[in-house]
Amino acid sequence: MEGLRRILLAFLFKLFIMNRLGRKASIYFIGAYGTITLLLRFYYESTHQVSYLFSILIGVIALSVLLILVKLKFLNFNDSE
Repeated sequence: MEGLRRILLAFLFKLFIMNRLGRKASIYFIGAYGTITLLLRFYYESTHQVSYLFSILIGVIALSVLLILVKLKFLNFNDSE
């Protein structure tokens, strides 16, 4: 189990730390991510009849993922590509 954990962490490190998206790719990524998460939230909330607080929690988690990707510098908004 420990070996699988190390492989997964190494993969995530290489994916998010070593690779960085350019400005245009970052903008497209956020647009696609926002659209997909919004559609998934609407679908999940309509099928499971969740409360508004749970809906807000899902939104906060989705925004937190974007914030983490910006902090890891995976999403790049500088003018240089």
